[in-house]
Amino acid sequence: MNKTNNYAFSSYGPGYGRGKGRGLGPGYGPYGPPSPVPPPQPFRMPSGTFKVAIATEGPGGLDGIVSPRFGRCPAFTIVTIERGNIRDVKVIQNQAAFAARGAGIASIQALANEGVKVIVAGRFGPWASQASMQFGMQMVMVPPGIRVRDAINGYILGRR
Repeated sequence: MNKTNNYAFSSYGPGYGRGKGRGLGPGYGPYGPPSPVPPPQPFRMPSGTFKVAIATEGPGGLDGIVSPRFGRCPAFTIVTIERGNIRDVKVIQNQAAFAARGAGIASIQALANEGVKVIVAGRFGPWASQASMQFGMQMVMVPPGIRVRDAINGYILGRR
Protein backbone atom coordinates (compact mmCIF):
# COMPACT_ATOMS: atom_id res chain seq x y z
CA MET A 1 0.00 0.00 0.00
CA ASN A 2 1.33 3.36 -0.98
CA LYS A 3 1.41 5.75 1.96
CA THR A 4 1.19 9.30 0.67
CA ASN A 5 0.23 12.57 2.21
CA ASN A 6 -3.51 12.87 1.66
CA TYR A 7 -3.27 16.62 2.20
CA ALA A 8 -0.62 17.24 -0.43
CA PHE A 9 -3.01 18.03 -3.26
CA SER A 10 -5.93 19.52 -1.38
CA SER A 11 -6.67 22.84 0.23
CA TYR A 12 -7.13 21.13 3.57
CA GLY A 13 -4.24 20.49 5.88
CA PRO A 14 -3.75 19.38 9.41
CA GLY A 15 -5.44 21.79 11.78
CA TYR A 16 -7.46 23.60 9.14
CA GLY A 17 -10.62 21.54 9.37
CA ARG A 18 -13.52 21.80 7.00
CA GLY A 19 -15.86 23.95 9.07
CA LYS A 20 -16.02 27.65 9.73
CA GLY A 21 -13.83 27.33 12.81
CA ARG A 22 -10.57 27.10 10.85
CA GLY A 23 -9.11 25.00 13.67
CA LEU A 24 -9.15 27.90 16.14
CA GLY A 25 -11.30 26.19 18.74
CA PRO A 26 -14.97 26.43 19.67
CA GLY A 27 -16.76 29.69 19.06
CA TYR A 28 -14.15 31.24 16.79
CA GLY A 29 -15.16 31.54 13.20
CA PRO A 30 -14.73 33.99 10.37
CA TYR A 31 -16.70 36.54 12.38
CA GLY A 32 -14.45 36.56 15.43
CA PRO A 33 -15.00 35.36 18.97
CA PRO A 34 -18.50 35.28 20.47
CA SER A 35 -19.56 38.46 22.22
CA PRO A 36 -19.12 38.16 25.99
CA VAL A 37 -21.96 38.61 28.43
CA PRO A 38 -21.55 42.01 30.10
CA PRO A 39 -20.76 41.80 33.81
CA PRO A 40 -23.77 42.27 36.08
CA GLN A 41 -24.12 45.76 37.48
CA PRO A 42 -25.02 46.41 41.12
CA PHE A 43 -28.76 46.71 41.58
CA ARG A 44 -30.13 50.23 41.92
CA MET A 45 -33.74 50.34 43.03
CA PRO A 46 -35.77 52.64 40.77
CA SER A 47 -37.65 55.42 42.51
CA GLY A 48 -41.42 55.45 42.76
CA THR A 49 -43.51 52.64 41.31
CA PHE A 50 -41.84 50.03 39.09
CA LYS A 51 -42.42 46.51 37.81
CA VAL A 52 -40.19 43.49 38.37
CA ALA A 53 -40.44 40.34 36.22
CA ILE A 54 -39.18 37.10 37.73
CA ALA A 55 -38.51 34.09 35.51
CA THR A 56 -40.59 31.40 37.20
CA GLU A 57 -40.85 27.63 37.10
CA GLY A 58 -44.29 26.13 37.54
CA PRO A 59 -47.47 28.17 37.82
CA GLY A 60 -45.79 31.35 39.10
CA GLY A 61 -46.97 33.79 41.74
CA LEU A 62 -45.20 34.80 44.95
CA ASP A 63 -44.85 31.17 46.03
CA GLY A 64 -43.41 30.12 42.66
CA ILE A 65 -39.78 29.07 42.19
CA VAL A 66 -37.18 31.23 40.42
CA SER A 67 -36.12 29.60 37.15
CA PRO A 68 -32.45 28.90 36.41
CA ARG A 69 -32.99 30.14 32.82
CA PHE A 70 -34.53 33.36 31.57
CA GLY A 71 -35.59 33.04 27.93
CA ARG A 72 -37.02 29.54 28.17
CA CYS A 73 -38.75 29.73 31.55
CA PRO A 74 -42.42 28.65 31.49
CA ALA A 75 -43.83 31.84 33.05
CA PHE A 76 -43.02 35.31 34.34
CA THR A 77 -44.31 36.63 37.64
CA ILE A 78 -44.65 40.39 37.29
CA VAL A 79 -44.66 42.21 40.62
CA THR A 80 -45.51 45.91 40.92
CA ILE A 81 -43.57 47.60 43.71
CA GLU A 82 -44.70 50.91 45.11
CA ARG A 83 -42.67 52.71 47.81
CA GLY A 84 -40.92 49.50 48.85
CA ASN A 85 -44.08 47.37 49.12
CA ILE A 86 -45.61 44.76 46.84
CA ARG A 87 -48.74 46.26 45.34
CA ASP A 88 -49.80 43.88 42.57
CA VAL A 89 -48.84 40.42 41.28
CA LYS A 90 -49.55 39.14 37.77
CA VAL A 91 -48.46 35.93 36.05
CA ILE A 92 -48.02 35.70 32.27
CA GLN A 93 -47.00 32.67 30.26
CA ASN A 94 -43.73 32.91 28.33
CA GLN A 95 -44.78 32.68 24.70
CA ALA A 96 -41.15 32.37 23.58
CA ALA A 97 -40.33 29.34 25.76
CA PHE A 98 -40.54 26.88 22.86
CA ALA A 99 -39.29 29.16 20.07
CA ALA A 100 -36.69 27.66 17.77
CA ARG A 101 -34.37 30.61 18.41
CA GLY A 102 -34.40 34.10 19.85
CA ALA A 103 -36.29 33.20 23.03
CA GLY A 104 -34.35 35.64 25.19
CA ILE A 105 -34.91 38.61 22.90
CA ALA A 106 -38.60 37.78 22.43
CA SER A 107 -39.03 37.49 26.20
CA ILE A 108 -37.37 40.88 26.75
CA GLN A 109 -39.68 42.47 24.16
CA ALA A 110 -42.78 40.98 25.79
CA LEU A 111 -41.70 42.23 29.22
CA ALA A 112 -40.91 45.68 27.83
CA ASN A 113 -44.49 45.81 26.51
CA GLU A 114 -45.66 45.13 30.08
CA GLY A 115 -43.61 48.08 31.39
CA VAL A 116 -41.06 46.01 33.32
CA LYS A 117 -37.91 47.81 34.53
CA VAL A 118 -36.16 44.98 36.45
CA ILE A 119 -35.79 41.32 35.42
CA VAL A 120 -34.77 38.51 37.75
CA ALA A 121 -33.57 34.98 36.86
CA GLY A 122 -30.90 32.42 37.66
CA ARG A 123 -28.93 33.40 34.58
CA PHE A 124 -29.29 35.33 31.33
CA GLY A 125 -28.00 34.56 27.86
CA PRO A 126 -25.85 37.03 25.91
CA TRP A 127 -28.63 38.11 23.55
CA ALA A 128 -31.10 38.71 26.37
CA SER A 129 -28.44 40.72 28.20
CA GLN A 130 -27.84 42.96 25.21
CA ALA A 131 -31.57 43.40 24.55
CA SER A 132 -32.25 44.29 28.19
CA MET A 133 -29.64 47.04 28.02
CA GLN A 134 -31.28 48.45 24.89
CA PHE A 135 -34.64 48.58 26.67
CA GLY A 136 -33.09 50.08 29.83
CA MET A 137 -33.91 47.07 32.04
CA GLN A 138 -31.79 46.05 35.00
CA MET A 139 -30.84 42.37 35.32
CA VAL A 140 -30.63 40.73 38.73
CA MET A 141 -29.20 37.22 39.01
CA VAL A 142 -30.39 35.22 42.01
CA PRO A 143 -29.83 31.61 43.05
CA PRO A 144 -32.32 29.46 41.14
CA GLY A 145 -34.72 27.41 43.20
CA ILE A 146 -35.64 30.07 45.77
CA ARG A 147 -39.19 31.35 46.09
CA VAL A 148 -40.24 34.47 44.21
CA ARG A 149 -41.25 36.14 47.48
CA ASP A 150 -37.75 35.56 48.91
CA ALA A 151 -36.08 36.86 45.74
CA ILE A 152 -38.13 40.06 45.87
CA ASN A 153 -37.54 40.63 49.57
CA GLY A 154 -33.86 39.68 49.57
CA TYR A 155 -32.52 40.97 46.27
CA ILE A 156 -34.89 43.77 45.24
CA LEU A 157 -36.18 45.29 48.48
CA GLY A 158 -33.07 44.43 50.52
CA ARG A 159 -34.97 42.74 53.38
CA ARG A 160 -32.87 39.64 53.87
